[in-house]
Amino acid sequence: METVWEIVKFVLPSALVLIAVWILINYFLKTQNRQKEIDLKLASQRKTIPLQLQAYERLAVFLERISLDMLLVRETNPSQSARDFHQHLVETIRSEFEHNLSQQIYISDESWKVIRMAKENTIKMINAALQQVDHNGPSLDLSKQILDFQIEAGVSPAQAALTFLKADAKKLL
Repeated sequence: METVWEIVKFVLPSALVLIAVWILINYFLKTQNRQKEIDLKLASQRKTIPLQLQAYERLAVFLERISLDMLLVRETNPSQSARDFHQHLVETIRSEFEHNLSQQIYISDESWKVIRMAKENTIKMINAALQQVDHNGPSLDLSKQILDFQIEAGVSPAQAALTFLKADAKKLL
């Protein structure tokens, strides 16, 4: 019995020290892993935030380019018929959109939905304006009708989307 007691006197403190060391090492390793994860996230953000901001910038330019007032000033051709001008406007908007499709991976899903809706609503407004004018008439008639629709709406779809996009981009900063 005395031998067992002598063994317990040496083993018990050793076991307690071993358990304490194991707990401390485990805590240290977990802390180190958490710190590495934080460092990786920060390094990743340093690389991705500029890409995200660049995407927001490009999409802001897209929205400005499809804004009806800017689009009409830039694309007006008085020698075209209303139908031809309509086709040209719709093709221009779709081309601009396709040029910026890859930017959707850098922005929020909500922003991308708003941008798609701005494109679709702009095209709908142009389509509706065409229905109100003589298809073979001058393109200036279509331009005037589009601007009248925009005035009635108050804010163009592109401008509304741009406001949303700016607010979403500010969240990154």
